[in-house]
Amino acid sequence: FIKLYYILQKNLQGSYTMDLESARLKAREHNQEQLFRFSAELSQEEKEQLTADIEEINFEEVSDFWRQEQKNTAVEEREPIKMQPVPPEACGSVLRDKDKIKMWERI
Repeated sequence: FIKLYYILQKNLQGSYTMDLESARLKAREHNQEQLFRFSAELSQEEKEQLTADIEEINFEEVSDFWRQEQKNTAVEEREPIKMQPVPPEACGSVLRDKDKIKMWERI
């Protein structure tokens, strides 16, 4: 039903521009609701960009790539890796560290 809705909207409007709720439905159809986790905090312009980005995603193709990769990857390689925070000494900001700014300018 949702795919039919997209097709009808595109045919009726020529170049279809998805609204936020339609983008949410498309994402939900592909179990990607997390894309909207912080949508309430976005500005109108950011919501429009999110909607445009989701409109361009071919979720079927992405899912096919994922399934193919899972078939090609050994089971032991698919085990989840426990991520650790990046150590503080590996983080920094060129804008906050004036000595590093000078170093980068010399390079």
